[in-house]
Amino acid sequence: MGDGRCRLRAGRSIWLATVRPDGRPIVAPLWYWWDGDADPPCPYFITVRTTHNARNIAHNDWAEAHLGDGDEVLILRGHARMVDDADELGRVDDA
Repeated sequence: MGDGRCRLRAGRSIWLATVRPDGRPIVAPLWYWWDGDADPPCPYFITVRTTHNARNIAHNDWAEAHLGDGDEVLILRGHARMVDDADELGRVDDA
């Protein structure tokens, strides 16, 4: 897993897949920041709350993120949430 964490730390854009309210998937590239010091380590996706991805996460929090190409892909799966806490937002913005 060390190589994957290095790739996540070094990257800045990732493909994020979310689900529309009608069940159709949507995939879009987003900027992100990898917080390897969090417990557990996690990505922060940077998007505006009015985008399809943000609205989809508000409706259905399941998401998948793909880093790399088809030969060396790294896939993250799990629940996503919008960050509302001002301190957490500030920490991510500072990073």
